[in-house]
Amino acid sequence: MQRSLDILNRAGVEVLWRDNNSSSKGVANRVTYQDFKTSGNNPICDVECRDVGM
Repeated sequence: MQRSLDILNRAGVEVLWRDNNSSSKGVANRVTYQDFKTSGNNPICDVECRDVGM
């Protein structure tokens, strides 16, 4: 997956990785990254932040 994102990014595709779980595990190291594990970015957070908030 990481290589696919790199290829898309180099080809001019704007890549954005949004994460509300445990991180990208290195996959999104070289693309724009948004952390949705906080209520500041994700409006659907209670005990955990929900996908629907992204």
